[in-house]
Amino acid sequence: MATVIVILGCGLAYAMSVSYTVEVIDGNTENPIEDADVYLIGTVFLEKPPGFLTYEEVTDEDGEAYFPSVQTGEYSLVIMADGYGPYSEVVTIDASKRRRSIAVF
Repeated sequence: MATVIVILGCGLAYAMSVSYTVEVIDGNTENPIEDADVYLIGTVFLEKPPGFLTYEEVTDEDGEAYFPSVQTGEYSLVIMADGYGPYSEVVTIDASKRRRSIAVF
């Protein structure tokens, strides 16, 4: 079951939503990593109410975290998995960019 923390401001009322999948694999073995925490944290601070739009998922046995409905835009993608260093990068999610594979070490 997905956990979504949504802090909406008036500016997001008309934003488009898309599904998004993040695949997390071991950078050495290329095996999928199960139970990794995957976060999408909006990069634009919302004024009303104050905060960032944030989504959270956990990878399944195939190493995939599926977000069924994400507002399009720019996010910090953060991955944390036991036994691996933290990973982060800025990603843009839109109708043409709906999947990302990440190798962690």
